[in-house]
Amino acid sequence: MDITAPAAKLELRTPCLTLPRSRHSKDLAARQNGTTVGAVAQPRKFFVTLEQDEDGWFVAKCPSLPGCVSQGKTREEAIANIREAIEGSLETRAANSIPSNIETIEIEILVA
Repeated sequence: MDITAPAAKLELRTPCLTLPRSRHSKDLAARQNGTTVGAVAQPRKFFVTLEQDEDGWFVAKCPSLPGCVSQGKTREEAIANIREAIEGSLETRAANSIPSNIETIEIEILVA
């Protein structure tokens, strides 16, 4: 796949993004599970789409968390930034009692 293609034609899909166990994710898991702070967080996987825009930046979106978008000058930077955005989104959702279990499914269609 040519990553220099126009943004409208380029959609890279990272299979799954597993968030590392950070201090914030441990606190978040504790709040979500009703356990004490300091409990070991379990990793969660999220699908992320990557798209290169017309200026060459990589835009990363997490469809499971509406509004969770980030970017980076490189693919690696965009992935690192979306990890941080996902953690922040989960923390905000937990703090405001907003569900974080939005279902994302994959469907298959025939394309001629």
